[in-house]
Amino acid sequence: MDNSILFIIPNTKMIDIIRELLKSKGFNYPVYYGSMGEALKIATDMISKGTRVVVSIGTTARFLQKQLLIPVLEMTFGGMEFITAINEAL
Repeated sequence: MDNSILFIIPNTKMIDIIRELLKSKGFNYPVYYGSMGEALKIATDMISKGTRVVVSIGTTARFLQKQLLIPVLEMTFGGMEFITAINEAL
């Protein structure tokens, strides 16, 4: 698994969709469920394991942007926006 890009999503339905889309595009990035403080703990742990970019949504993304020293991309959930976020992260 490539830890350089980390997805932290506070919506279980979106997690399954994101995992399927990543798989269909040949990407193997970690996707975790978490929001706010829990997301911060996940991100901090994964940064120590090589994460360079975090992708999240909504208030969780904005919270992480204020807490982390690495880029945090906020994605709106739609196919094209998702692909754009992956391309930006790469």
